Amino acid sequence: MDRQSRLGRRIRACPPIRRAAGFALMALLLGYAAHAPAQASGTWIAFHTVRDGDGEIYVMRPDGTGLRNLTRNPSDDRMPMWSSARRQLAFRSNRNDEDAIYTMNADGSGVRKLLASPPTSRLAWSPDGERFAFASKRDGNERIYVMDANGGRQRRITNGVDTLAYGVAWSPDSRRVAFTSSRNGPRMIFSAEADGQIVDPTPLVVPAGVEEDPAWSPDGRRVAFLSRRRDWFHKDVWVADIGGANARNLTLRPDGAPERDGSGPSWSPYGRRLAYASWLRGEPVFNYEIFVTDALNPDPTQLTDHPALDLSPVWFDPRGLAVSPLNSRPTTWGWLKGLGARPR
Repeated sequence: MDRQSRLGRRIRACPPIRRAAGFALMALLLGYAAHAPAQASGTWIAFHTVRDGDGEIYVMRPDGTGLRNLTRNPSDDRMPMWSSARRQLAFRSNRNDEDAIYTMNADGSGVRKLLASPPTSRLAWSPDGERFAFASKRDGNERIYVMDANGGRQRRITNGVDTLAYGVAWSPDSRRVAFTSSRNGPRMIFSAEADGQIVDPTPLVVPAGVEEDPAWSPDGRRVAFLSRRRDWFHKDVWVADIGGANARNLTLRPDGAPERDGSGPSWSPYGRRLAYASWLRGEPVFNYEIFVTDALNPDPTQLTDHPALDLSPVWFDPRGLAVSPLNSRPTTWGWLKGLGARPR
């Protein structure tokens, strides 16, 4: 029996009012699926590449197929970001001789400028699409800031002094910002409230080496990050519960494959897999490729194979049907999941 039939049986077992609503919603979703563009079916990975001689934003399916250039612009387009609430990709570009943040639909259409003259550091777009977080030395010390998506209401959210501060990432409910800092010595991962109060940040992962570049899981319970805890020379992608328990290395190959250094982990919308960039030690540092691996049963799979740079993977679902994160309002898919649907 297929998923649609199983879901129909579960809806029939509901009380009358919920049954009617369930069938109406099922019909709506089936109608959307029938008319949705091919590129909008299932999850996708966006990434930055220079394979065309300039920076472009490409997308592909999680198996490496369906490769497509979304930006097709002679300028430098980079730093893709995704907002599940807006169902849009944001990216940074120097098109029109101006450094700015642009947004576009998941198929590359509808490009428009969102923010002119953004901070020079890397930005992180909040899941609700309302704010950006970034690190800055604007007051002489490295600290973490938050601003509205239009550039307004810029405010500092961390106290103290960071020798280094970077790698900002949002919690799935858009309430906290994680970042890398060396305020206590070796680089480690902290988090702070994003409400504009200036506070001392708290460690998000108990350090066991140099830790950096956090990525919060969609359910808010885990964090993926880069760590040198195996040795100083290798940056592996690790995942751990918030706080640091149950830490495990996701990228160390058990089959004796050549060592690689990871970069920029990104969770799949349902928290089952991660995408990341990695380069083979001994090769040119700009020869990064995109990999995916399972979060519970690690088995890294290489998706791209190109001599040019492939970097900054961002996993997204253009349908917007994601399991609702911790402490947030249930989404359509979260409601359907309660009826028996299963995410991919």
